[in-house]
Amino acid sequence: MHRLYYGDDQDDNNITFRIRIISDKGVKIPDPNIHLHVYLEDQHIHIADILIEGNYLNRGYDSIVMDEILKLARQLKIKLISGMLAGVDWGHIDRSPHFYRKFGFNVEFI
Repeated sequence: MHRLYYGDDQDDNNITFRIRIISDKGVKIPDPNIHLHVYLEDQHIHIADILIEGNYLNRGYDSIVMDEILKLARQLKIKLISGMLAGVDWGHIDRSPHFYRKFGFNVEFI
């Protein structure tokens, strides 16, 4: 897992993590991506997107990602982490609540 830096004065506000998956056959692409918006003044992280697709689903990468998000939140003394499920998430909506709850999140459908 590595964090991308763009040098645009937004590196601490808009954070992108990427998992680099390397096997004996080489580097797998596309890399799963995670996009966060960080509001330090409000001690808040908003998960904008966790993009893990295709053969990478159900292999534990989502848990690796969430562990990194929680580690970053602890480092930044974040008190609130939020996010929303988008229309593209409906294909796995049945698994999403369990995933977020196992990390201690409240999940509400409104």
